[in-house]
Amino acid sequence: MTDFALDGFASTDDAAAGAVLQVRRDDGAPALAKDGTPITLTLMGADSPRFQRVMQDFQERLLKELSRTGRRGGVPQEELADRAVKALAVVTLGWSGILDRAGAPVPVTEGHAAALYRAYPSIREQADRFVNDRANFTPRSATPSAPMPSTSSPSTRPSGTVPAGASI
Repeated sequence: MTDFALDGFASTDDAAAGAVLQVRRDDGAPALAKDGTPITLTLMGADSPRFQRVMQDFQERLLKELSRTGRRGGVPQEELADRAVKALAVVTLGWSGILDRAGAPVPVTEGHAAALYRAYPSIREQADRFVNDRANFTPRSATPSAPMPSTSSPSTRPSGTVPAGASI
């Protein structure tokens, strides 16, 4: 297999390594634990082999179920929501600031992650958006990207003018 090195793209390895999501409260402020530490989740990306396996297993089970029962009309909303929670729980690698009512850290397990996502829909939504945004798993390049070429030709632009939208 070829070992590619493409700046600006997240690989399946990058997605599997995970990235940290700073959780936000419903009002948009950073979420903080009782002790003032930020609440964070470390999540794998949707391109990670683990996430892909979970989704493939779900699709295979769904097709078998539909074939077996002849059910028409799609998948019940509850089943889709449950599958989304399970998929997020599988790709939750760690967290900080997640405490129980007594103030003790909650261990990271798939069961605890699923319970967190079921109890707090806004955290589930943040995690889902984060996992599905490849930019969160794209390594930061040491070299900036080359500028995109101008879409207007210099020969068609009057001398001394600046293209629309350009800054001086």
